[in-house]
Amino acid sequence: MIEEKISRVKKLIEQRERIDAELASLFGISEQAKRGRPRKEQGSGSGASTEQRPAPEPTEPNSAGG
Repeated sequence: MIEEKISRVKKLIEQRERIDAELASLFGISEQAKRGRPRKEQGSGSGASTEQRPAPEPTEPNSAGG
């Protein structure tokens, strides 16, 4: 049962790819790269950026005030 579903899904994906290619040729659209799953940063399971931003420089008080 599950093998039949997997086989059907594969056939549908192939059909979709053929249809997409034909539509792209009809409308003069170049094929776009397929998007995969986003990559996780190494060493970080949360997906949060590990890049540290520099601390903002302190601003001096406005000396022109009256």
